Amino acid sequence: MTVVDDEGRVTSWRIVGPDEVDAAHGYISVASPVAMALIGKRVGDEVTLRRPKGDVELTVTRIEHSR
Repeated sequence: MTVVDDEGRVTSWRIVGPDEVDAAHGYISVASPVAMALIGKRVGDEVTLRRPKGDVELTVTRIEHSR
């Protein structure tokens, strides 16, 4: 899934099972707060991600499904 934040930064993550997590490659756990905020969203949807250093607004720009 690819998102753009409210400052224009683009980030891509792959949501994976807990045994496949690799933050350096953008693989995040399905149980992570980021994944839980994004699951079920569609391209164009906006999400507020709550973080300790402050909230950030994300807009979903791309969704890829792996097989």
